[in-house]
Amino acid sequence: MRLLETTPTSASSPVPAMREFVGAQIPPYAILSHTWADEEVTLQQLQHGASAGPGTAAAMSLQARAGFRKVQQTCALARTRDGLAYAWVDTCCIDKRSSAELTEAINSMYAWYRDAAVCYVFLSDLEPSAFAAGAGGASAGGGSEAAADELARALPACRWFTRGWTLQELLAPREVLFFDKSWNYRGSKAGLAGLLSRITGIPEALLRGDAELGDYAVARRMSWAARRETTRVEDLAYCLLGIFDVNMSLIYGEGLKAFERLQAAIVQSTADLSIFAWTDDRNPSPMYAPMLAESPRQFAWCSSIEAAQGDSVYANFAVITRGVQTDASLLQGRWLVLDVRCSVGNRRVGICLRKIAGGLYARYKPSMALKLDTQASKAYTRLSLETITLATRLPRRYPFHKGDDPVLGNRFSAIRIDWGTLRAWSRGIKPRSHWDAQDRAFFSCNKTSWGWCVWISRIELPRGDNSSSPPVYLNLLVGCFQWSVGSPTVLVVMLDHVDPIALTLLESQLDLVKFEDSSQAFNLIRNIVAGKLEENQTAHGTGATAYTVRYWDRAKGSDKSDGPETRVTVSLERRSYPSICVNPVKVLKVGLVEDVPDAVAAIGEQLAAV
Repeated sequence: MRLLETTPTSASSPVPAMREFVGAQIPPYAILSHTWADEEVTLQQLQHGASAGPGTAAAMSLQARAGFRKVQQTCALARTRDGLAYAWVDTCCIDKRSSAELTEAINSMYAWYRDAAVCYVFLSDLEPSAFAAGAGGASAGGGSEAAADELARALPACRWFTRGWTLQELLAPREVLFFDKSWNYRGSKAGLAGLLSRITGIPEALLRGDAELGDYAVARRMSWAARRETTRVEDLAYCLLGIFDVNMSLIYGEGLKAFERLQAAIVQSTADLSIFAWTDDRNPSPMYAPMLAESPRQFAWCSSIEAAQGDSVYANFAVITRGVQTDASLLQGRWLVLDVRCSVGNRRVGICLRKIAGGLYARYKPSMALKLDTQASKAYTRLSLETITLATRLPRRYPFHKGDDPVLGNRFSAIRIDWGTLRAWSRGIKPRSHWDAQDRAFFSCNKTSWGWCVWISRIELPRGDNSSSPPVYLNLLVGCFQWSVGSPTVLVVMLDHVDPIALTLLESQLDLVKFEDSSQAFNLIRNIVAGKLEENQTAHGTGATAYTVRYWDRAKGSDKSDGPETRVTVSLERRSYPSICVNPVKVLKVGLVEDVPDAVAAIGEQLAAV
């Protein structure tokens, strides 16, 4: 770290000397915060002016620059006001010609401001107070009410509050002192905390030192930068590194990707889901978007967001090729919602998702964030925990649809179940990776995967005219294998005849089977029921519409002459659902029939003959 000596080397040489320190050797120092303007002084200009000697053209040219006067005043304040032997000014203490040094400096900047003994904020566009009695270290306005009102009107207009880099320069130092364009002292961060909070949206407790950055949700910290700007678009990400305690390499020229990389770095260092709580501010806003924001401005609405109390064991993130992977229990209602574990007032915050591929979700309706109170939350059902991937990028073109809809664009085929008039409750729907809870359909994203799907359900049998009798239920498994490509096999298993422990084991094993491995899923089910249930098989259709139904619905050795028995029937149809898939959707239509025993059927035939 290069530091300027605040004591001049000689009376005839106003150019401060510079020394370099490493690690624990760094002495106490003052630091300057300001907005850059014309005629700033670089490291090379300062070194050249010092080596040229007093009175030379190089020295005179250096001293005539407006930026040099800021360097001089900073050193003078540090020496006379705070008794510090060293000071740091960003314009001349970093060799910006060296990309390695610049990267190190930007990644260390927050720590340098945090560790400074004092930070001087020079506001080049703040006029001296009409009530000021002194300059330098003197107090402006004597604390009068008129001076305070004057400052409250003038301070919000200062350019310093609009720049990206000055945010960390306000937050990091313990002591921050403000000076106007004539270097008159106008107040401290602690003393002006209320006014600064109104200008910046930063809580007073943090400005006074009564709270820490980590006490505030990621989205709320992002909101403090929402209306700030930087000269280079990449710096809007780089200037926030210290505020989120992350490090990044600098790649000038990457544009908006810098902010995407910043969010990825934050995701890998914190379990705060509020990073996904941004809203799209474009007009018109797209229907779908990646999970990461384009800019801090999209967090503007998060200025009052609060992180949920307590730890969430499921909020662990892994950044993979397709996006951010995490375990989540989504909410199903009007929309599919991810609870981001934060609140505004007494309302929980959620964002809408849509599944666009196997286990992959994108942001849906990104222009809004849901705020659910207790009553509104009752309209949503919490789904079982699953591992999901939140897409950080969306492709520009899709294989099965020419539009910009990633749901239709990624789907080659789909299948759903139609219970007709039956009342049915599904306790298990597998595989979860290719089940879209919003469309209530399974889908395939390519032309080669056979695909499989299973519904483990409980249905209520119709009671007919005897509505006062207690309800009777059937537990069954309905599945379809190789439904996406080839001739499907439909499976119906009556679970009332299956050992409950074996069924629980089957469900856990099916959770491990990938969508593409249809034969493995079928064999797992067959191994459970083979030898215990009788099998009946029927073939239907021809050619492209051919399919087979295999029934395991009667315990082996059961007496078929006991009387009528209710049996489940399934047929496979094709229907058009343009909002689900561009190709016709396969539909498993489930119904009930009364199975007449052989003895009863024989008597019926005899009566008919008579």
